[in-house]
Amino acid sequence: MVTTLNSRFGESAVFKTFNRLLLIALLSSFVFGLSVRAQEATEATAAPESDSVAWLRVFHLVPDFVRLDFYLNDQLLFPDMGFQEFTAHTHAPTGEVMIAATTAGDTLENAVLTTNPITLEGGHQYTFAIGGQIANDSALPFLLDETTILETALAVPENAALAEQPDDIARLIIFHALGDVEQIDVYAGGELAAPGIGYGEYYGFPVTPGEVALTLTAAGDPDTVYSAALAPFTMNPGLLYVVALGGTAADPVVVTAQTGLKTIADLLADEPSYSTLLALAAGAEQESLLTSVGPITILAPDNNAFEAYFAAEETSFADVAAQPDLMGRLFGAHLIDGYGPYERLIALEALTTLGGDTWPLVVQDDGTIRVGDSATIVQPNILAVNGVIHVIDAVLIPEDGN
Repeated sequence: MVTTLNSRFGESAVFKTFNRLLLIALLSSFVFGLSVRAQEATEATAAPESDSVAWLRVFHLVPDFVRLDFYLNDQLLFPDMGFQEFTAHTHAPTGEVMIAATTAGDTLENAVLTTNPITLEGGHQYTFAIGGQIANDSALPFLLDETTILETALAVPENAALAEQPDDIARLIIFHALGDVEQIDVYAGGELAAPGIGYGEYYGFPVTPGEVALTLTAAGDPDTVYSAALAPFTMNPGLLYVVALGGTAADPVVVTAQTGLKTIADLLADEPSYSTLLALAAGAEQESLLTSVGPITILAPDNNAFEAYFAAEETSFADVAAQPDLMGRLFGAHLIDGYGPYERLIALEALTTLGGDTWPLVVQDDGTIRVGDSATIVQPNILAVNGVIHVIDAVLIPEDGN
């Protein structure tokens, strides 16, 4: 199947956070930093003065809501979402916005949920979630400012050692959206890590990378477990993990999402070996695709791959730079609209790029994916806030790219 990638994977909505701090001790070899707890308040924060974009994703955690369309202001943002589904982050305007949900395919005039104005700050990552149940009137919208939660956690003096190595730690947010359970406790490695998280509340932790086994239980009752299906998982440095509990007490679900904390442009700029790719984006005047647009997937050749391309074509970067159309075609041949992690690409037969090229995908005997005739994904799933990077070992040449 030839396809482009979409972003799916798989009282008030305005919250002003306040913080309650909880010191977390060493849990075997897995270290949580001091947590930050946030819950509902009655007033919105002031609108930020920023021209940059915000990043927004949606979690659908209400079991008795039918499939929903989500709107940002009057624009359809995430269509046809079912229970337990979540999206990748997508760029959103800063300042005051409103979010609404309709039954999938219905019009905005018949919205089943409309928030009060919400303020999105430039450069911040947000999760908008609906939790609870319609049956017991607990269904509510919630806004998690992931950036503020984690910045506040890292600012706690007890977390100073972790704050000194921001690129070497992971981050974890646990969100309670189980509407018929008043409070939950969270255990990590068998030790109580976050007690008494109320409905609609969340905890943020800086975390040393490694494998963690989380258990979510009724508050004060470790024998009533809501996370039986949640297997231990590995947390990697530089990533944010959100673990959300939804559904009902009788049939709970745990949804786990991971994302990067930097843009694709920032991640590529951190590694000198991608300087040619970034120069190509700049020459094609397409840098914004890597910084303020998303989600996108980029197949990223490193400098060695470009040197091999220049040698084979008997050309140079300077020669290519003198041809703006060629720069645009080359760059566009490596970009795909939407969020395409490696595990999803495995199921596809081909990809269509923003430049209009179609690249066959072949899973090779060693499990790697060949893209087109000569490129192989050699480092998959470098996660960014606005998408995902897959490093490839050869430049993809569009049909008119010589």
